[in-house]
Amino acid sequence: MQRSEIEEKSEDIKEEKLPYFAEVPVSPVLVRLSGLLLFACLIIAAVVSGMFSLSEFTDIISDVKITIPSVIGCYIVRFGIQFIVLKFFTGLAKDQVRVGFSDRNLTPFVHSKRPFELRTFRFYLIMPFVLMFVVLFVISFIISSDAVYIISSIAAAFCINDLISYIRSLRFAGYLLAADHPEKFGFVLYDNPFHEI
Repeated sequence: MQRSEIEEKSEDIKEEKLPYFAEVPVSPVLVRLSGLLLFACLIIAAVVSGMFSLSEFTDIISDVKITIPSVIGCYIVRFGIQFIVLKFFTGLAKDQVRVGFSDRNLTPFVHSKRPFELRTFRFYLIMPFVLMFVVLFVISFIISSDAVYIISSIAAAFCINDLISYIRSLRFAGYLLAADHPEKFGFVLYDNPFHEI
């Protein structure tokens, strides 16, 4: 086959729609309630264990020098982590990564314009939770910082959508193709035409 014929065939493949397999949406109510519940559980666990008192927690959380930068930082860091994963770990070309701003949620977003293997998609989903919550959580104990613990708890709440999607993705075969849902929390799965059974 000549190079021009191969390029023509690859263009034809790009234009074809992938066969639809499954939509795996996550309820916005579930996401918000889960985030609040996780945050509350982490704070209650810290207060009950004596890590800090309830008054110390309210002092830290009411300090706008900690809270506002933490919230803004969570948006930016989560966006950055997902951007890096999409650019360097998925094999997608740079024009296949979509960056934008959601008017509905008033947040920046990064998505893939094309689906990629679910195994890699899971990595894309879990990395913000691991780097923003787990790493900060461990650091908070290493340096004995109440503020870092609270920031890690805020980060956990911010990453809950990705964690829920990750957990839901585990019931599907890793060879399937996945992409962020275009309109809802969650993702969409497609058959992988290149997978041999």
